[in-house]
Amino acid sequence: MTNIAGKYAALGIIVLDQSTKYAARALLDIPLNITSFFSLQLIQNTGASFGIFQGNNFLLSVAGILIIGGLIYYVWKEKPGKELIFYIMIIAGALSNLIDRIVYGAVTDFIYFNFWPAFNIADAAITLGVIGLLFTYVRS
Repeated sequence: MTNIAGKYAALGIIVLDQSTKYAARALLDIPLNITSFFSLQLIQNTGASFGIFQGNNFLLSVAGILIIGGLIYYVWKEKPGKELIFYIMIIAGALSNLIDRIVYGAVTDFIYFNFWPAFNIADAAITLGVIGLLFTYVRS
């Protein structure tokens, strides 16, 4: 993956995530039940994944900045090969959630399955990026 393609991939994840979060904040005054187990509902999360550490937005913002900075430094220094896309997914997802923390004081979650905590596109990108990295490193 070239640097330009990686930048566009990161930008695409951030734009898609921020656009869907904007739509959720604008349109989801009440939950929209799609099926018996899936709905769209607006949740402002001041915590981390799975709602842990609620009310620690500042600390989580600082941690996010440090993690993003560390990942960018690693990618810049090590120049990973085929796993670069997974790093880009993690960095872009974390950046988009950091934007929410700074601008809105909480991360906007809106995708909800009744058996899983609410999440957003950035969370999905981070999760898929981590799974991709784990799979890549286990295989090598």
